[in-house]
Amino acid sequence: MASRKRLQQKTSSGQLRKKPIENHIDFEPRISKQELQILYGVDRITINKWEKEKGLPLINLGSKRYVRKCDLIKWENSFIQNQDIFGKSK
Repeated sequence: MASRKRLQQKTSSGQLRKKPIENHIDFEPRISKQELQILYGVDRITINKWEKEKGLPLINLGSKRYVRKCDLIKWENSFIQNQDIFGKSK
């Protein structure tokens, strides 16, 4: 089991206290572009079209493209009231 990095800080009484170092990097679950294709049963071109025309919030990490799970849920919910993802009005 990997140990966590710790930062030592002095308390008001002068004793050392260990506190975890806060990590500001967002490690929220991400879904790859390929996983999106499988999830929705569409091809790469459709995913690209959704990004450009419907605002699918893809992010670049190195050479790969992902969407944060929470951003995908928000994006999907934006279509629930007006139309579905495939452009059909309710």
